[in-house]
Amino acid sequence: MMNVIPVALGIAVGINLFAGLIFLIIGLSRRPRDWTNMTFALLSFSIAANTISVLAIHTARSVDEYVTAFKFGFGLTSLMVIITLMWFMAFYSGVKPRRFLLGMSLWFTFIIVLHIIFPFGILFDRINALRTIILPWGEQVIIHQATPHPWRILVDLFLLTMFGFFFYATYHKYREGDRRQALLLGLVIFLLFIANIHDTLVDTGIVNFIYIMEFAFLGIVIMMSIDLSRGILHTETELKNYQQHLEALVDERTAEIKRSSENLAGEIVERKQVEADLHQRVVELAILHQISQVVTTTSDLLSALQRISEIITELFGARYTRVVILAPVVGEQDILVGFDRESGSIGQTHIDVSLDDMPLTRQVLDRGESLVSSDVQFLSWSPSVSGFLLKHLVQCIMLVPFRVLGEVAGFLVITTDQAGRTFTKDELGLAETVAGDVSNAMESTRLQEQEREAAATEERSRLARDLHDAVTQTIYSASLIAEMLPRVWERNPEEGKRSLIKLRQLVRGALGEMRTLLFELRPDALATADLETLLGQLGNAFTGRTRVPVDMTVEGDCVIPENVKLGLYRITQEVFNNIAKHSGANRVYTTLQVGEERVILAIRDNGMGFDPETTSADRMGLKILHERAEEIGARLEIESKPGEGTFIKVEWRKMTEDQGL
Repeated sequence: MMNVIPVALGIAVGINLFAGLIFLIIGLSRRPRDWTNMTFALLSFSIAANTISVLAIHTARSVDEYVTAFKFGFGLTSLMVIITLMWFMAFYSGVKPRRFLLGMSLWFTFIIVLHIIFPFGILFDRINALRTIILPWGEQVIIHQATPHPWRILVDLFLLTMFGFFFYATYHKYREGDRRQALLLGLVIFLLFIANIHDTLVDTGIVNFIYIMEFAFLGIVIMMSIDLSRGILHTETELKNYQQHLEALVDERTAEIKRSSENLAGEIVERKQVEADLHQRVVELAILHQISQVVTTTSDLLSALQRISEIITELFGARYTRVVILAPVVGEQDILVGFDRESGSIGQTHIDVSLDDMPLTRQVLDRGESLVSSDVQFLSWSPSVSGFLLKHLVQCIMLVPFRVLGEVAGFLVITTDQAGRTFTKDELGLAETVAGDVSNAMESTRLQEQEREAAATEERSRLARDLHDAVTQTIYSASLIAEMLPRVWERNPEEGKRSLIKLRQLVRGALGEMRTLLFELRPDALATADLETLLGQLGNAFTGRTRVPVDMTVEGDCVIPENVKLGLYRITQEVFNNIAKHSGANRVYTTLQVGEERVILAIRDNGMGFDPETTSADRMGLKILHERAEEIGARLEIESKPGEGTFIKVEWRKMTEDQGL
């Protein structure tokens, strides 16, 4: 009989212990502490312990021995695995909702307590007997024969919540642009999900096999070890380059010390100081590189500044860090984001107090220069600010301005609560370097906003030109008819009546064209107007341009979704343009039926028509019509024959709950 399972699980234990030891050393050796590697090390140790408990389950010789191994060994090690897995996923993905994670940890701890209290654990109401399973290669393992416990629902709900958090963390990683790591997280979730389903089927007796979650954990440890090692190698390569440069500087300095006849003890002290300074520079360069990555990879400026605040707080050992952005328009409120060492990240907050009335900030705004003050408690602050500083025991404060196009656009605030602690010139220079990166990011953001404003201005100019070109000719024709109308009426009243009707059509068409273009200039008006009004304006504008009357019939009255309304409006606009350009029609009929469950728009003309089978979709705007119909989930029908006109029908139906599922 082959003892494959003990050997395989033993190898898995060894791999997990080895990975845990390696990454624990890496995590502890870094400054600041690398919690991603440290939580991964704890996860590996927990998986090793859990694997040993599973081996004890499969080799139990009695029900009592099985229950003991299952309740105490498997239960307690599962607690360690689940909690360390959640925290590792949080640090790895960057999604760290601390309250949620603490709540989930307490929830699972409560489950394990119940697991130990219940006679046969929380998964089984009773373990009736043990049965022997013969694996395909002849090896025998022990598995239970049990009935599910009604409280097992607590475990299932917990796992569902945990997988939901894992999926959100993966989606967050994908949105940040790190698709490789998002794909790796997705693979991890898939392995956990499949293994959980299999082990649940083993618990319920549907599948007669060993638990495979440990092998899934082993695969996850191997994959994550490779990925973390890859990141470490990349960082170490950069640090090695820095180290080589530093070693050259140290060697040069050492040679100078050897040639010097000054006090040897003093030179040794100086050399150690140089090495310490150089090591600090390496750490600072790594932090600056990290900040540059945040600036370049995060599209939202305030989110990037919030993350930078957290990095700066850790770098300087600060009490808290704030990034203040000045309002571009006088009268608007300034805003800030930041990070507090105790309470964590601080989201976008409006500043209610006037910065002009506060000491230090006024100097920074006026001079555009950085400053450091250790006399914070002795300055004349407002009562609210003074109370805030006293509560946080602020001893020293550093303010560094952000300059955009030569003007101060905000400033960085770094504080410390350590007695006797002040910021050095090197730290001030480092903060100014960080401020330079932030200033570049702010300037880039403002340039993008200016480009969007320029595009909007250009679009308004285009619509204004269309307004002038479309309406001028119609109004000019109407003015000529109005000027000649009295004389025509005196000479021939019937002809005068026809001219009067034509004048009315021209005026209505010009008014419709003008209102249509004004709707384009004011999207909010386009969104608030009802569909009947919009289609009526399009019909009047069409008649004013082409002298072709539009007969419009509207049935029903119901509020429809805004996107559907705008989609039908754009479709009608495109159809009228096609009729004006290609059909040669002298009559157009439009029908709109609005109901609670569906909306039908039908447009028919008596023009020359065309053959849909031989006409390319790119011609006559047919492709645009299909695309607009698809955007709102409507069905488009086009019927036409040469010489028989064209009929276009758009039908939109409200999606029911069953259709949505």
